[in-house]
Amino acid sequence: MLKFYVEPDYKKSFNEHTMFRKQLEEGKSISIEYIINWRWGSGFIYVPETEEELRNWFDRFTENQGITEEELPELTIYNFLPEPGEEGVELDGYDFELNEGWDCCAEDWYVYGPTDMSEEEKEELSEQCREAYEENYEDGVTNLENISHVSWWCSIDTGIVIKKESEDGEEIKSLSELNWKNSLKKEN
Repeated sequence: MLKFYVEPDYKKSFNEHTMFRKQLEEGKSISIEYIINWRWGSGFIYVPETEEELRNWFDRFTENQGITEEELPELTIYNFLPEPGEEGVELDGYDFELNEGWDCCAEDWYVYGPTDMSEEEKEELSEQCREAYEENYEDGVTNLENISHVSWWCSIDTGIVIKKESEDGEEIKSLSELNWKNSLKKEN
């Protein structure tokens, strides 16, 4: 796999998201999102280099991206990396690994749910989750009644900086300069 280091181009714009769901009566549910805003953070995005790596990627990530097996030979580098400088990048659609997040600037809890739920009820649930998290992190929240962990991802609010392999690697200015070749493309 090719390895790319990613970070924001400005401080206080690297976020870590954790999503929970609380099951209610009558098939309704509430989504609860916990967001940590870091002063700085970084991670790695991995891009398949071989046919085997591409197929492994397909097995793990295509549900999020809606790609069919027939479309595999048509994939380009743009399916695996955001464009350098792009703003508001959600990293959950990429083969992303968190490297670091440091100096927490803010922690916020958000409750999204049925419109018949009052703001006071949402705030009460948010406070319960906050207290449970402070005691035992994600396990504390999932130990609350009918709450399960749904997903985790990171995002970058400002422009994204992409470098080859490490923090000290060569900065990528445009994905077109990478010369990535899809290993499943048929040669003419």
